[in-house]
Amino acid sequence: MREEISVRQWQEQFKAGFYDSPDIHTQCGAGWYDWFCQDRALAGRLKKIAKVVMGVTNPFILDHYYIWFKNNALVSGPMYDDVRFEPLSGKRDGKYFLVRLDCAGRKKWSLFSERYGFFAPEFECGNVRGMAKYIDGIGRQFAQEIQPVFLLEKRAGPPGHSPPHPEPDERPGGILYEGGRAHSCAGAVPRPVPKGGLIMGPREMLRAIREYPAACVRLETTQRELDRAQKALEKSELECQRLSGDYSEARRRANFSEKKSAALQAALDAYSPKLSSLAEMIRFYETVSPSLDPQGFTLFRAAKKMTGIDLYSYFAYEDSRGLFEQMDGRQLLRWLTAARFGAVDWGIVTGTCYEEAILREVDTSAPEYLAFERKLYRKVLERMGFGDLLASEETQKSQKTEVITAEEKITEWKLYSPLYAELFEADPEEEPGCGPQILTGGNLTGFQTIIRQGIEDECL
Repeated sequence: MREEISVRQWQEQFKAGFYDSPDIHTQCGAGWYDWFCQDRALAGRLKKIAKVVMGVTNPFILDHYYIWFKNNALVSGPMYDDVRFEPLSGKRDGKYFLVRLDCAGRKKWSLFSERYGFFAPEFECGNVRGMAKYIDGIGRQFAQEIQPVFLLEKRAGPPGHSPPHPEPDERPGGILYEGGRAHSCAGAVPRPVPKGGLIMGPREMLRAIREYPAACVRLETTQRELDRAQKALEKSELECQRLSGDYSEARRRANFSEKKSAALQAALDAYSPKLSSLAEMIRFYETVSPSLDPQGFTLFRAAKKMTGIDLYSYFAYEDSRGLFEQMDGRQLLRWLTAARFGAVDWGIVTGTCYEEAILREVDTSAPEYLAFERKLYRKVLERMGFGDLLASEETQKSQKTEVITAEEKITEWKLYSPLYAELFEADPEEEPGCGPQILTGGNLTGFQTIIRQGIEDECL
């Protein structure tokens, strides 16, 4: 609901351009309450009628009133606008008034007030300055509680005016009565004559004859309006049927898309292994990113949330130069990872006291970086809706534990086996730099024999 603000505040907001936008929410905030014109025409109409509001300078009006606008449509003739001045207190007490612009049959600006009555304008003129000056005068009268002379004269009536004498009472049949009885010259009282179920006297008949042409015009106008309303209703019903068909088609397509998406997800779960390794997650992301993350901003935002680094304050000099304005998410991610893993050198900008950043290459083979990247791609794929395709973290940890280099697989049997010592202990007579040789080809058979003999010795 629109907040009621004083005329002074409204003037300040209008000057600041708060109501320049033609969208319907802005215009409703400006004060439009009801309209018959097109929505996009409200902004232009507001600028025209706002001239009288902006011309008001009286403090009482500025601080004790709020305004709202209405667009009016006549049965015949052009539409016109008015601005309503309503007391902020909520109590009108005869202080409510409105100003019309370009109302048919009136001058360009006309003012109607509650104190004067809405059947005729209290004031009208041809220029906005005259109307604004008159509104300032009304404000002074309201502030000092002064009743203008013309208003007192209107209430008292014209000079020499006296209440009219009561006319003789006329009863059905045209018979005159005085003091509740028939006049002596009236003669015999005839019975009233019913006309179409109604009893009409001469006066009613004369009034009906006079008003008949105007009533016919009103009837024809009402009939035309009824025909237009009927056509508009038929058109609206056809449009409603069309929209209903479009909605049903759109709903059917949406249901089909949902079922298709669920089927594809089930097929993907059934025929593809769980994504467990970092390389698999990166490859899957690169496959779906052209459609779901073409600029890479989902990847960047996930990394920013993980690291908690504000890129723009960390690289303040580069941000002030607008370096990051045209970058996509992947380019911003390079700067973010450099800040996260300390791959940044700082240098003084020549001629200034500012420091600029010089990025180094991040060691992508470091365990810490690999753990960061694994966590990053896992979060991104979960955010994209592919969490069901990822292996559980327990599975990934168990697989990571199993991936051990050959040199780390030193069992207790190897540590205490004479065969191990015989095969890998360095020969003191060997030349420096000569170590154990890899057995290949024909030597492999002899090597297998030695291994089996060693195993039998260990068992004994």
